[in-house]
Amino acid sequence: MFKAVKQRTTAPLSFLKRDISDPTHPLYGTYATSRLEIDQILRDGWESIRKGNVADQKKLVQDFFLKYGALIFRAPEFVISDLTTADFEAHCKQAKNTSPSLDGWENAELSLLPTAAFDLLVTFLNRVERNGRWPSNLLFAKAGFLYKARPQDAGPRDVRILLMLPTIYRRWTSARLRNLDPWVQSWATSDMYTLPGTGAEDAWYITAIVMEHLRCHDIPLSGGASDIYKCFDQICRDLLKAILLAAGFPRRLLFPYFSMIDHLEVFNSFAGHLGEGHYHPCGIPQGCP
Repeated sequence: MFKAVKQRTTAPLSFLKRDISDPTHPLYGTYATSRLEIDQILRDGWESIRKGNVADQKKLVQDFFLKYGALIFRAPEFVISDLTTADFEAHCKQAKNTSPSLDGWENAELSLLPTAAFDLLVTFLNRVERNGRWPSNLLFAKAGFLYKARPQDAGPRDVRILLMLPTIYRRWTSARLRNLDPWVQSWATSDMYTLPGTGAEDAWYITAIVMEHLRCHDIPLSGGASDIYKCFDQICRDLLKAILLAAGFPRRLLFPYFSMIDHLEVFNSFAGHLGEGHYHPCGIPQGCP
C-alpha cells in the first residue's frame, strides 16, 4: 500500500489512519480502507471543530461588540444595483475552467450558453438577491481533500478540506465580488494585501526582502508567527454577519450568502466515493467565495 503511495498510483484517502489515541486499543495505529468507515472517521473527527469554540454564539456577538465595538469599522450600507446580463455573461466567458461540484457543470460549459440563457440566469440571480435565499435544490457542496502530512501519517484532521459549491453560485459570488471593489477599497489598507492584484505572496516576498536587507547589513532580526487552529472551520458566522453589517456590506448580498452556507449540505468526495450528507454549524467554505 505505501509503495503505491510513493509511486502516486493510489487515489487520495484510499486509506486513512484511525483516530485512536489510546495506545492500548487493539486498533491503535491501524488504517481504515472501507470507504464508509473513512467517511465516518472524517465526519466524527471534524464534528467538534465545526461546532465552534463557544456554546452561545449570540452572547459571543454581544460580548465582542461591547469589548471591541469602538475598533470595528463602520460605514453606511454600500448600494449595489441589479446584476446585468452583459456583466454576468462577460464574467462567465472570462472565467477559468475549474473542477465542477455535484451539479456537474463546468465553467467551460456555462460560457457556451447564448445571451438569452444568461438573461434567464440573471433574472433568477436577482430574485435570489431580493428574496435573500437560494432554492433548496442548490444547497449542496462537494468536499475535496488535500494532505497536510504524509499519507501514511494522515489522520482525519491532517487533511485540508476544500468545498466546491454549485457552479452558478460560484460565478455569482465571483461576479459580485468584483462589484464590491469600491466597498473593499473603503476599508482595506495596503498592508492587508486584500486589494485587487495583491495577495499573500506579496506579503511573503516583501518580508523576505526586508530580512535579506537586514542580513546584508548585519542587523539582528527576529520574528514571530501564529497559526489559529482550524481557523476557517471554527468561524462564528453570527459574529461575521454582525461585523459585515456594521461595515456596510450590502444586505442584498449578505442574506443570500449566509442562506447558502447556513443550510449547506456537504458530501465528502474521495477515492471515487461520495459520503453521507452532513452540515457545518460553524465556519466558511475554503476554496469557494
